[in-house]
Amino acid sequence: MAKFYRSPIYTMARNEMYELGISIIRYAQRRLYLFQRTPSLLLGARPYIADDSKKYAYEKEFADTLETWIKDNYKYDEKEFIYLFSAEATKKEIEDEQLEKNAKHLTYIKGNMQRLKKVEEDSGHRFKVRKLDVPISGPLIIGDNRYAIWILGEDQAVSISQDNKGISDILVMILNSYSQKYLSDKKMFSVI
Repeated sequence: MAKFYRSPIYTMARNEMYELGISIIRYAQRRLYLFQRTPSLLLGARPYIADDSKKYAYEKEFADTLETWIKDNYKYDEKEFIYLFSAEATKKEIEDEQLEKNAKHLTYIKGNMQRLKKVEEDSGHRFKVRKLDVPISGPLIIGDNRYAIWILGEDQAVSISQDNKGISDILVMILNSYSQKYLSDKKMFSVI
């Protein structure tokens, strides 16, 4: 029985959580579902306005790995991708970080949104990015058979991950229900 059961993995440091997420992304062969309250896929890695050499290396590697996975997989019919983010938390993050006052970064965010809308159209809507107006906990990431749930505090964080197809399938079903609405560009841009 031990052969079929893998104990959950726990991580306590943010960089370890991102490394775990990177691992799930790299090994995902047919599906990748993510929820981040504030989307690094749109806003970039923190600190947002800093040049690449000053960004948190683990956040930058996570965002870069995610971008690569999307670019390498969106053309294949058997692949699916759903990325959800909190509209409210993202709007607050943009205001708190004063990103709307930085024309260069605002152009960067809008460019990311337009590029992802094109990927969605080119993939026949198998690859989706959606904002949520309802609160859910997270972040969380689900690959083919593996999931990770991140619980972030002010100074501490924990991530729980397990290689479990049954739980992964249930989480996918829940996130998939949030991703059904098609968003116009106007609605996507309403977070900035």
